[in-house]
Amino acid sequence: MTMLSAYTRFSSALFKFSFNKNALRSLSRFSSTESIEVEAESKSKDERSNLAAPIPVYELRIYQIFPKDFRKVVELFQKHITVRTKHSKLVGFWNGEIGGTITQLIHIWEYDSLSHRRKVRNSMMEDKTWTTVFLPQLLPCMDTWTNCIMGLVPNTKLNLDFPQEAGAVYMLETVKNANITKKVISPVKGEHLVGRFIGMLGPLCTEYRLWRYQTIDIMLHAAWNKQLDMHYSHSHDTAGSAVLLYPLGFSPLH
Repeated sequence: MTMLSAYTRFSSALFKFSFNKNALRSLSRFSSTESIEVEAESKSKDERSNLAAPIPVYELRIYQIFPKDFRKVVELFQKHITVRTKHSKLVGFWNGEIGGTITQLIHIWEYDSLSHRRKVRNSMMEDKTWTTVFLPQLLPCMDTWTNCIMGLVPNTKLNLDFPQEAGAVYMLETVKNANITKKVISPVKGEHLVGRFIGMLGPLCTEYRLWRYQTIDIMLHAAWNKQLDMHYSHSHDTAGSAVLLYPLGFSPLH
């Protein structure tokens, strides 16, 4: 064996040793980093699991009314809404106009807890006006009705600081797989984010955003820009639906 051949083999063996040593170090660092990340994630999950349930809780109710009975039902609620609101707080009551089924009534109620809601429902069933006057007229007019329980996104609150102008409209935006840590801004003048809610019972991994607009044209401008942002950014956490809402005359939000 020539000296050059021996030197070449020695250099190759040295390179392999050095490469394997560095690879082991890298693997060790990767395992360590991965372990730290898993530990941090686990700790974060543990911290979240110890969070108390949100207070208050909100119930979103959607009534699908037979078209022939829609006006009758609206008038029925207008006449008897105080029978219902004496039991718990009404946040808002709307007619779903575009984006869903047309003859929809959408309303949100606030409760201190689910136990509070249960007491309210029991009290309502003992209310003779509710059970013998209101419900017998309402139920035959309803095609379907659904509900879900929501809580406000952590570190947010209902934003009710706005003038109650005539002509204002609302939009209920449903967002699937949303990043709730992401700040939601209102870049359009005349647009106001009333509240961000997370579904707890009902559809899961869903955020509900209630928006208010000074006019219907401002709402359309904002909806268009939201869609452009979603398509240009290829964001999937804004996929969902949006329903235009007209507040009814007795709604606290109008």
